[in-house]
Parts: sequence; structure tokens; C-alpha cells
Amino acid sequence: MDKSLPNDPNRQPPLGFGNAFGEQGSFEWLRSATWHYGNYGQGGPAFGHVKLDLCTMVSFYDPELTSLGSLHYGRIVGNQTFQNGWGLRRGHRLVGLSSRDVKTVRSRVRENIGGSKCSGVEWAVLAESIVSQHKTRLLDISETLGSRQPASSIVTRVHELSHAILYTYIEYPFAATRRSADEVEALAVSRCSSVYTSKVNPSGLSKSEVVLYHSINVVLSRLCSSEWDLLKWSEKYTTRLLCERDDVDPSRIQREIDDKQKLVDSLLAWIGWDNWSQCEAQCLSDVS
Repeated sequence: MDKSLPNDPNRQPPLGFGNAFGEQGSFEWLRSATWHYGNYGQGGPAFGHVKLDLCTMVSFYDPELTSLGSLHYGRIVGNQTFQNGWGLRRGHRLVGLSSRDVKTVRSRVRENIGGSKCSGVEWAVLAESIVSQHKTRLLDISETLGSRQPASSIVTRVHELSHAILYTYIEYPFAATRRSADEVEALAVSRCSSVYTSKVNPSGLSKSEVVLYHSINVVLSRLCSSEWDLLKWSEKYTTRLLCERDDVDPSRIQREIDDKQKLVDSLLAWIGWDNWSQCEAQCLSDVS
């Protein structure tokens, strides 16, 4: 037994920390959480015994609570710093909550207890769909951009992945469409950004659902715009359907790859996907 571990007289081995199974217990806790709640990208079933009522959820991340908009009490350092007001909320506390916002929260809770109109939109399923569509590919793009492959291979792979996300929204500027490249871009980004919410009427949503509705629109807008940036950049060195082929300058391409790596890293950090973990092939139990 590790003597440096805390010794709680009320939690003697094998009941708590400090016993021979402590380290294994931490891993098994993660395994159990994955088993019960599902794991994105790995096919695990979602946990269905408890269903969150997102229609009447009261969140202190609501932008209407303005007293928390510029505060950050987590003292987190490194790549987990607070960004863009409501963009990244790791480590936040309610220390600076104003009395006005306290009244707002209490009013919301009383209103929800009394009954609130709900649209019936499955917000959790919608969010999982967005994660499934975008997250794994963006992580693959990030890994590709940071790899030691030849620049041409990196560009080709980025083009394949970004195209996989956006191709259903693209009308290439062939003669039959009579659209310019700029029009193609605007339409593709607009379709990608609104695909999950375009048929939702905000006037039929509860106050909590309105927050979710706008949050999804903001997230998708940035995701789709950034993914188009990656597609447009890689396309000029590959299929060249949107623009004429650019001159191949290896040193310039490498600088552009570095710039795109920063773009993707910033995007993943902003949305909070940069610190998500899942077992890839190298973590399988039978890997030699």
C-alpha cells in the first residue's frame, strides 16, 4: 500500500483510497461511466434510466445572467484558459453572481415548477448528433495537421475529412448551377450551420430551450465556418473545383499547415473537445 495516500480512519481498506485496489478503482470508475452513459464515436449505448428535463433546465451559463459574463474563478492555466466570455466555462464559480441575477434564477425555477411549455425537441439527441458529425473528424484533422507526413499527404487528408463533413451542403460552381464560388461558400456554410435548427420555431420554445437553440446555432456557425476554411484551403491543392490551382511552394504550404493547426486547436479548445478522451486502437487490451 502506498503510504503517501491519505489515511481516512472511516474508509479502511478495501473500502476507500489507500488500499491495494485504489489505482484500479479509478480506471474501473471511468469504465463504468462509459458503460452507463455511452461513449461518443465508439458505439456505446446512451444511459436511459435518467432523462434530463432540458426544457425546464436553469443554467448559470445563460448569457442573460450578465454578472458572470466576464468573471473566471478557476485559476486554470495552460491551454484551458477562459475564452470569449461565454465560450469556455471551465472552473467557473458563482462568487460574483449579482442580486439581480439571483432573482432571475429564482424566478426561472418558480416558473418551471409551475409548468413550462415545451417544444418536444430532443435536445440531447441533437447535441449528440452534432458531436458525432463533427468531433471525430476534427480530431482526425488535428492529428493529421500535427503529423510528420509529407505536406502533400497532409493536405489531401485534410481535404478528404473536411469534404466528408460538408459535401451534402455544397453545390459546386459548375455551369449548370450558375453560382459563383462565393455564393457556393455562403450557401454551404448557411446550410451546415442551420441544418438542425432551421425548422425550429423559437417562439414555441421555453426560456431554457431558447438558450439551447441559440447555443447550438453559435456552435454550428463556428464549426461550419472553420471547416469550410479547411476545405477551401486544401481544395486549391487537390480537386481545384472551387478555384484555380495554387502554385505548389513547399515552404509556404508548411506555413499554411501550421496556421491551420492553430485554427483547429483554437476551435477544439473553444468548444471544449480538446480534452475529451476515448480509447483508440492503441488502447485495446489485445494490442501487442
